[in-house]
Amino acid sequence: MEENKAQNDKRKFYGANLLLNLIAKKLGLTSNLKECFPDLYKEILSVAQYLILEKIVLYQDMKNGVKFIKHLTEVN
Repeated sequence: MEENKAQNDKRKFYGANLLLNLIAKKLGLTSNLKECFPDLYKEILSVAQYLILEKIVLYQDMKNGVKFIKHLTEVN
């Protein structure tokens, strides 16, 4: 009987994108982006996820007006 039960068990792997999609949905980010950018919201979320997963930070030095792109491992 235990052998039959083991045959019916399943494992699924979804990865970080599913987690980020769930977080965006729970925070209301997905619905807000969809309302503002109905044709582009999926692409915007994809780019944001890419930047997060690749550990890339985009920011600007407001004092000097210089734009930076740094890897998260370089940020103190």
